[in-house]
Amino acid sequence: WNAFRRDYDEVAISAQIDKIVEYELREAGYTYVNVDGAWWNGDYENGIVYRNESTGRFVDPTDKFPNGVKTLSDKAHSKGLKFGWYTSGREAACCCGAEGFEVMKPMSGGNEEIDLELFLEWGIDYLKVDNCGTSKGGGKFSGSSKIMRTWADLLKGTGVVLSNSRFDCMSKKGKNYFSKPPDDDPFQNTYSNKLKTKSFCTKYSNLWRVSIDIRDAWWSVLFNSRAMIGRGKSSGPGHWNDPDMLMVGNGGLNFYENQAHFSLWCVLSAPLLIGVDLRKHSKYSEIVKILGNRAAIAVNQEYDDHAGDRFRVSDDQYKVEEWVKLLGNSELALVVLNAEYEGKVTDYEVELHYKEYAEHLLGSKCFKKIKKKLDEASIRCDVYNIWEDNSSTETNTIVLTLEEHQCSFLRISNCYVENTDEDTCKQQ
Repeated sequence: WNAFRRDYDEVAISAQIDKIVEYELREAGYTYVNVDGAWWNGDYENGIVYRNESTGRFVDPTDKFPNGVKTLSDKAHSKGLKFGWYTSGREAACCCGAEGFEVMKPMSGGNEEIDLELFLEWGIDYLKVDNCGTSKGGGKFSGSSKIMRTWADLLKGTGVVLSNSRFDCMSKKGKNYFSKPPDDDPFQNTYSNKLKTKSFCTKYSNLWRVSIDIRDAWWSVLFNSRAMIGRGKSSGPGHWNDPDMLMVGNGGLNFYENQAHFSLWCVLSAPLLIGVDLRKHSKYSEIVKILGNRAAIAVNQEYDDHAGDRFRVSDDQYKVEEWVKLLGNSELALVVLNAEYEGKVTDYEVELHYKEYAEHLLGSKCFKKIKKKLDEASIRCDVYNIWEDNSSTETNTIVLTLEEHQCSFLRISNCYVENTDEDTCKQQ
């Protein structure tokens, strides 16, 4: 959707399947090819989605897929990939009508069983269910848990992944936080951090949106990533917070911003859904190298009871952000980001003495021994810089230089305390 909006067809989707294989992105972990909204045949001027009058089923979408949807899903499966599809859980669809935002209908609200039967015949492995209402500009959220539960029950035993979009997993009564940022908080996105993820989302869905639709702009990357602050406890295997699909490579972000965007999604355990037309980038382009970076993806895929969060913002004019994910084996992934300062930040120091860092990196036994004298300890760690692809050994601090909107994506491991008598703190 981020690349095509409604302007795609069988040729475009088939090409993405080919490019994922050709660019070795399948081996990097990208195994789903998902078709988003506007796939249906219909009268767009009058907001009508065509259904068969006798069966109630969607008319086969031959306008976009003249050889049939099953032909595409079969191709994906033959390449070792899986095939995803889109619908709206309410009466209307979330896009594409001539008169407004949500005027294409009827969709799957009230037609769940016959629609799922058709989708399964088409060979889907992933279903994105949008939460569109019957009015313009975002619709109503009432009944969201019932819609999500209905689809979860129908999909039991099918093996199909359920993705929910625009459900009120984080909204307050009477407010729709998916249509646009609040006027008094257009950039920082502090509002969503005060809202807990609702339990029905984690219970019924494999992933759910927590933010407005991402735009191809740096402010939007920051806004959506900040919607994830404080939400790590609701994420885990089988159920993940989703700040929306990736915008990497669509032209609105520069090189550093594309790297930072991908880094944040990785350190936050966000679903990695490519949102660019891969035909526009070669196998060895900067964009494909970012999307296919195995070390970055490894951080995204690892889970040790911590899905990642923003740890701190420096209390100086630079406001450098540190985003952290605790990994197994006393390792730690860290994204250090020059998010908003208009210029280069030089000699920024990441301190390894922070209690939250040191306790995880050194282990609880060592930390208990030295915590009263933590500031005096000499902590030595191996540091791997993911984007620069180099390793170093650092003591107490990691010194970085960051261009405007640049990040350093670090993996820190093998930490110990130098010159100590405590056996639990020595180099192993």
